[in-house]
Amino acid sequence: MNNFIIESQFLVLSKSIKTSKKDNEGKSKEYGSISLYCPDTDEFQKIMIFDNYSSILQRYDTMKKYTIKIRVSIVTKDGLSKTYMEIL
Repeated sequence: MNNFIIESQFLVLSKSIKTSKKDNEGKSKEYGSISLYCPDTDEFQKIMIFDNYSSILQRYDTMKKYTIKIRVSIVTKDGLSKTYMEIL
């Protein structure tokens, strides 16, 4: 597993609260989504937020720049890699 932290100026493009698809029991969960743009690297990031999403989304306004720290974890299992991001 690889872990690192990115700290940069990000432009918040959009943020929203979404609902997951219903499971076999007909239940769904809410989660947050935030889209960011980093002008330094010319990259876009979309981050899904499952824990404390409402308090994290309230910190940021759309179309404004913020210094944001993101913890990135890359997990490789059975030859497949998944990337997890967490806003600190």
